[in-house]
Amino acid sequence: MIDREPVDVVVADDHELVRAALVTHLHGTGWLRCVGEAGAGAEAISLVATLRPAIALVDLGLPDMTGFDVARAIAIEAPETRVLLVSSRISVELVHSGFDAGAWGYLSKVSSVELLSDAVRSVMDGVRYVDPEAGALLAPAVSGLLADDEIRVLEHMVAGRDDAAIASRLRVSVDEVAAAVASLLDKLECSSRAAAIDRAIRQGLAE
Repeated sequence: MIDREPVDVVVADDHELVRAALVTHLHGTGWLRCVGEAGAGAEAISLVATLRPAIALVDLGLPDMTGFDVARAIAIEAPETRVLLVSSRISVELVHSGFDAGAWGYLSKVSSVELLSDAVRSVMDGVRYVDPEAGALLAPAVSGLLADDEIRVLEHMVAGRDDAAIASRLRVSVDEVAAAVASLLDKLECSSRAAAIDRAIRQGLAE
């Protein structure tokens, strides 16, 4: 049993089947719960302003406005709510635009159900989250400063994975991952994992 208060989530997507899949996954976790559903952007903004959930899952392509516009409005109406954008399209430019709009995470519709819990944990801890598909595109932006193993670790960091998960995926020890994290933070002159992730995201468009 997970010893934590349930995290309230509003789901905004104009496709009923997608909403249903997301809601089912949320309730299945035991620690996430859907407190409202919306099929359009204006409805999502109103629900979030009223319910003040911790998380808003927002489709990028809503019928009345973009997910970027919804994220901007929520940042004003309910700044305590953290927006996770969900889209069938993944690119460095879209991720960058999402974070500029105030979103905390960017998920692919293909993998959002499987990765949703990781994404929520990351943003609740104050760390931006990027779908692994986009994470691999973002990390090379700072690759000139890092060794190959550090680049691989940073890719997984951008995807919201902790040291244990990274070690499992790379088939190395947790101590080796911790050493790589410490080294890349030093090389990037970042004081935290969140700062390193932000740097990879911000420079992903320009470099």
